[in-house]
Amino acid sequence: MNKDKITDLYRACKEGSLHIVELMIEKGVTPCWDLGLQGACIGGHMSLVELMIEKGATDCNSGLYNACMENHFQIVELMIKKRAL
Repeated sequence: MNKDKITDLYRACKEGSLHIVELMIEKGVTPCWDLGLQGACIGGHMSLVELMIEKGATDCNSGLYNACMENHFQIVELMIKKRAL
């Protein structure tokens, strides 16, 4: 997997750039969804968190940790519902 694509997804999710993430998906980029989930959890972007889970992200424990560190309580609740811990 191309390291730049991984970094681009993480950055786009962290910054809340839903349009960029959707464009990457449309263009057939299949990056590491778990890394995108981590970026979205750090950035506090619920719509991107949900999209990453929909696409196949499964590392809710890292998502939970990152959401806790940044005080994104709605995302913390979602990660717990998705069976983090």
